Formats: sequence, C-alpha cells, structure tokens
Amino acid sequence: MNKFLTAAFIVVLILFASGELFAQATVPATVYMIKAKESIESVATKLLPRFKAKYGKRIEDFKRDLMEWNPHISTWDPIPMFSNIYVEYPYPVYISHKWAAPLQAETNYNVLNSDAETPIGTNKFTVFAMYTASAGTFQEQLTTQNGSIKSSQNSPLSLGAGTTIFLDKTDKMLSASGYWSSLRASKLSGSGIISKQIDAKDEIGLNTYYQQLSPWAGLSFYGGMDYEQFSTFNTTAYIAGADLAFNQNKLIYGTLGVGKTFFWDDQKILVKASLSTSLKSDTSSTNPIDKFTGQRLLFFTSIKGNSRFTYHLIYKRHMLDGPTKLTIDRIGAGIGFVVF
Repeated sequence: MNKFLTAAFIVVLILFASGELFAQATVPATVYMIKAKESIESVATKLLPRFKAKYGKRIEDFKRDLMEWNPHISTWDPIPMFSNIYVEYPYPVYISHKWAAPLQAETNYNVLNSDAETPIGTNKFTVFAMYTASAGTFQEQLTTQNGSIKSSQNSPLSLGAGTTIFLDKTDKMLSASGYWSSLRASKLSGSGIISKQIDAKDEIGLNTYYQQLSPWAGLSFYGGMDYEQFSTFNTTAYIAGADLAFNQNKLIYGTLGVGKTFFWDDQKILVKASLSTSLKSDTSSTNPIDKFTGQRLLFFTSIKGNSRFTYHLIYKRHMLDGPTKLTIDRIGAGIGFVVF
C-alpha cells in the first residue's frame, strides 16, 4: 500500500511539474521594441520602475539580466533600430536561448510599448469607448459687409467608440472610430446683433486611418478619411431678415497625421496631431453658396496606466470658407475605457 501511495504521489508530482512547465512555455514573453536611438542604459533606466519589486534601485543587476536574456543583440550602444528586447526571463526553464522558438509577432511575444491604446496582450484588435465634454466657439467674419459674429456650441455629452486592428503588432495598424455629441442651445451675438437661443443639432463624426511606424525618432504617421456632420447658423440669411435657424453641414476630409508614444514611469502618453482638408461638402440649406470648405487641425493626447482606463484632452480648429469666413475652436477633456 505504501509503495502504491508513493508511486501515485510521484506520478501526481510529475504531472504537476509538467503542467507548470507547459504553462511557462505558453505564456507569451514581453519585449520592448527599439523605435529610436537607445542604449542599454536608457532602456534599463526607462523600464526599471516597472520591475521595482524585483530590482529596487539595482539598475546594474537589471542591465546584466537584459544582456543575458538578449544574446541576439550585437551592439548595445546604440541598439539596432526595431530590435526586440526581452524585458523578463523569456525562456521555459528547460530551454536556453539557443533552442528557443523565433520571435513571431502576435504569436509568442507581447510588445510592451505598442503605439495602440491597448493592454499588453496577444489580441489582433482592440475595442475602446470614451466620454468627452467640450466647449466650442464659432467666430464668423462677414464677407458681404464689415463685422463679425460670435456663437458657441458646448457639449456636456460626447460618446465615442472605436477599434484598432493590428496588421503587424509592432508597427502597422488600421483604426476606425466614431462619436456623437449632444449640444446645448446657442445664439448669435456681435456687430449689433443679439439673437434668441435656439436648440443646436447633434454632431457626429467618423474616421478610418492606416498607421505606420517610421524609423525616425519613434514617430508614427497615419492617413485616411474623416466625416463630420455639424451645424452652423444661417448667419447671412438672418442678417438679411430670415428667421434664425441652423444649417447642417456634411464634410468629408482627407487626413494626414503624426503621433508619438512616450513612457513616464508606468504611464503611457500618446500624442497625435493631424491636418485635414475638405474633399466634399454638402449643406441642408437650399442655397448652394452656404457650403463650407477648408481645413481642420486636431491635437490629441491621452495617458494610460496599468488599468484599462485612459484620460484624454482634445483640441480642434476648423478654418472654413463659405457664406462667412468661419473659425471654430473646440477644446475637450474626457475618459476612455479599453474594452478588450
């Protein structure tokens, strides 16, 4: 009986150990991708706070481990561009680097400093949602007479959602997003005109971009299409004696932009800027001269820690020509959530 129990215990122990080894073998390794000029010193300094529990302030120990785990790196100052650096022990306990499987994006490693707003993981896409509150000012320079008109469109509630699809988890992706904004009532003022308040119409926007990481200072470039549907007052018609009303504008833009991801301790900071130019414009007005065309500037920044929440700021400026010379400035702040 004792022999049977001993044998059974040994079998269970072997199965448990095998399971542990298999689990270690199937957990994807975590790598840090070199996207700019960096050295072993800069990488260790940047990542040491993430592994504070293990290394404390012992940066030399961390550097020694990084060099031991990454024998495929031929030079450490500078490290070759787009190299993948293991930042934790990458191999199962029974396999050394010589026999380890090659790195395969989205298969057996995760990118610590991915440009996308996603938790570390092997997902080929991510889905996010966000809430934003914003304030918008409309400045119209009259073209048929001297004077300017001001109005505002403030939004206490903007809801958005989007997705990012990784074509290559390190540097290529497709993204798409959309938003809906509820606007407060607004009125015209300026050049001797003060109107009554009328309810503003909801605003919506859609976009789709292709993004590519460049070898220049870790910058990402992106381009694609934007669609915006927003309302403007029938200013010139109102001055001529018509009732105050909103015209709904529908603009399609071509967009080019640049972005960069920074890391500060455990926080990931994303900064983006883009310039859009109108390709097609339409208006709900019966008068075709009420169409607006022009450009839009957009600045966006977000910060994300170890949770799924993000916090963002956005600034948009429209510079449009139509029945008036229209400048729209909108600034907003909000919170987002990475669904998966």
